[in-house]
Amino acid sequence: MILFFLSNLIFLASFVWLMLSGAGLVMWAGWVVAWFAVDYAVMWITGYEPPNWIWGAILAVLGGLWVMLGAGYVA
Repeated sequence: MILFFLSNLIFLASFVWLMLSGAGLVMWAGWVVAWFAVDYAVMWITGYEPPNWIWGAILAVLGGLWVMLGAGYVA
């Protein structure tokens, strides 16, 4: 469980970096695919499957960051 949360925390931090760097859609698509691959690999290795609300919370945080950074509230 700790590994799952750490990997997601690292990926969320990297999404902030992607937003601030002005990365293109191809980079975003590759990063999202990598994020899901790491999540499923961690779940497969550890046998931990998070509750469904975790996925919604992660996507809500990502969407909130996207809106805040896009509107210029952060950075």
